[in-house]
Amino acid sequence: MNETQKRTYILPIAYDILLSSGFPLTIAYICFCGFVGYAGKFLSPRFLITGYVVCAVLWFFAVFVLGIWNIVQSFRKYAQGADIYCLNAMLTLKYGLVVYFILNFVAYTLIALVLLAASRGTLILAFPLYPVYGTIFLAIACGTWLALLPGAFYGLQVVRFGRTQGKLTPAATVLHGILQFIFLFDVLDALYLSVKLWGRGKKSAVAIGIVYAVPTCLLLYFYLCYLML
Repeated sequence: MNETQKRTYILPIAYDILLSSGFPLTIAYICFCGFVGYAGKFLSPRFLITGYVVCAVLWFFAVFVLGIWNIVQSFRKYAQGADIYCLNAMLTLKYGLVVYFILNFVAYTLIALVLLAASRGTLILAFPLYPVYGTIFLAIACGTWLALLPGAFYGLQVVRFGRTQGKLTPAATVLHGILQFIFLFDVLDALYLSVKLWGRGKKSAVAIGIVYAVPTCLLLYFYLCYLML
């Protein structure tokens, strides 16, 4: 990728980097707060919490603006007939956000384990908190789905190009358009569109396939072990 191409794809790349930086930045801030507290409590806890809230709001706002900007850009590029741009931007966002989703999963898993360990497992039996758990899970699911929208709209433009160029039937167009907005299936569908219809991104498709296959096999293995108990 030459320097011109890097500048051309700055919006998708910036979105990937910013979104994926959320968890590492949070860890960095926690470490900073710990250092401040260890060094002599130079700053009050209220100040540190307020600082985190302000930084989090600014981060969410920046992610929102970049996301909307990417969506608008996808429609502009479709109007310009830039099918390869939309295809590459789709892959940049779909494949790039795999890192974000992995970090997201690890972060929430660690938080859940810490809470369970701190409560000695009693949180599982706290039936009055089940609606709270459901609300938290729904909020996480909605946030995760919203994060994939910029890539989904680039994928939608790719599907539209596939239809106008005669590569997709009407039924296939509807199916691929829907898959672009479904978590997990959207990446696999992007992989299919790029390799099968445009013959591009074959090496990256293999890498993403491995990334998806390994955790899937592990989950299946643990599930089978559970059934055998």
